[in-house]
Amino acid sequence: MVASFTNTICAITGIKIELKGAQYLHDYKPRVVIFNHQSQADGLIVMKLLGEHFAAIGKDAFGKRNPLSNAYSYVGIIPIDRSDGKSAIESMKPLIDAIKKEGRSVAIAPEGTRSTSVLPGPFKKGAFHLALDAGVEILPVVFHNSADVQAKGDLLFHPATVRVEILPPVSTANWQRAD
Repeated sequence: MVASFTNTICAITGIKIELKGAQYLHDYKPRVVIFNHQSQADGLIVMKLLGEHFAAIGKDAFGKRNPLSNAYSYVGIIPIDRSDGKSAIESMKPLIDAIKKEGRSVAIAPEGTRSTSVLPGPFKKGAFHLALDAGVEILPVVFHNSADVQAKGDLLFHPATVRVEILPPVSTANWQRAD
């Protein structure tokens, strides 16, 4: 159903994806997928790339509104209150099970909010702690122009071809939490 949903939304809105680095998705294994956040379309595109292996965190305000709350729950999105760091960390604990027991990859925009620039903002640490706790690699995904679909503050999606680059996975095997 996730594939049908994302394919339908992309077809209706005219979103096309130009993908570089697709080979990193072929031999699937659970990972923490980090991506720069330019548009509301980013989550849809990551969901399309990961398909049934998708789980994520999302803005808690969206997770409290129907029908989005039902959609959040169905596809495996955990709503996070970004204003409360301790609550956010506690809310992310089920994602370890999503990775280890369910074999899903968890998608997180470590900037925490959409950027108004093509340059990424400062990263928060949650995605990296999650990768360490779950003992998995990080898969970096770069959106070069997803703001063409919907810039911050825009209400509608617009037809566009989004250039997406998947970079080689980054091992966390030798990382230390203090680092």
